[in-house]
Amino acid sequence: MLGLIGSGHFRGGVAEIAGPLVENLTHSDPFLVLADYGAYVACQGPVSAAWSDQERWTRIVHPEHRRLRQVLVVSRHPGVLRRHLGPEARTG
Repeated sequence: MLGLIGSGHFRGGVAEIAGPLVENLTHSDPFLVLADYGAYVACQGPVSAAWSDQERWTRIVHPEHRRLRQVLVVSRHPGVLRRHLGPEARTG
């Protein structure tokens, strides 16, 4: 993918624009943009397989969505956290 970006493939063959970006990412990467790229690529196969089976995807994602929703509710309503954990619960 980086080769395609660096070659200017997505910019009508104009490599001068993206070439320096790819050079920076592959040789210095001061912001660690590509630090976990290998792990990201490795996960894409299983994620794509799960996505293609909507029933499986729903089973995987639904519990995570429920947990996220609970975190959002607690962060917006500190009283909810105190009701569940007691008056000593910290909220921020």
